[in-house]
Amino acid sequence: MRRIQNEYGYFWLKRLHDVSGVLLAGAFILLFLLPWSSAFGGSAAFDRTMMALHRLPLYDLVTTVVVGVLILFHIAVGVLILYESRANIIAYPFSGNAMYLIRRATGLLLIPFVLYQLYVTRLGSAASGATLTFRTLQQIFAPLWMKVIAVGGMICLALYCAAGLHAMLSRWGATASRRSREASAIVAAIIGIVLGGWGVAILLAF
Repeated sequence: MRRIQNEYGYFWLKRLHDVSGVLLAGAFILLFLLPWSSAFGGSAAFDRTMMALHRLPLYDLVTTVVVGVLILFHIAVGVLILYESRANIIAYPFSGNAMYLIRRATGLLLIPFVLYQLYVTRLGSAASGATLTFRTLQQIFAPLWMKVIAVGGMICLALYCAAGLHAMLSRWGATASRRSREASAIVAAIIGIVLGGWGVAILLAF
């Protein structure tokens, strides 16, 4: 009975992990990609966008707490799933295992990257009361090694989102047939390329 209860709880824990991933992907688009795209218009456009966002009531507090809680939950459950799961890409060279490997490898690499970015872009500015500016980000990304890490982190994030979407659709029974799985892999790859290219272009604008 306990084993059944544990498996039932684990089943729903994985579903909550999927949901938190979808919410984080949405937050990534709404709170990063869309507003930070104003950097393409130069420093003045970016600073105006940031000022407008920070003038919204409780914007800093709500977004920092909500995103922070989602990230910590997603990381904690992801580490638990990684510990409990098994994948043998050598013995079972199927696309599912390859996507699993990509998801877990990029997920581990993303932990320090995402936590640092959360601190710099959300916690740091919220604690100091200062609005994030174009010049501040230019100074952060000025060292070549920092820009390389940021671009690498963005690519990992895009790969993680793509592989996670493909896995979630399979887990939730949306891709039962072989053709639907192939279509899901193509759609996930396109989304990953778009998110990665978009994010990298933003970073290179600073």
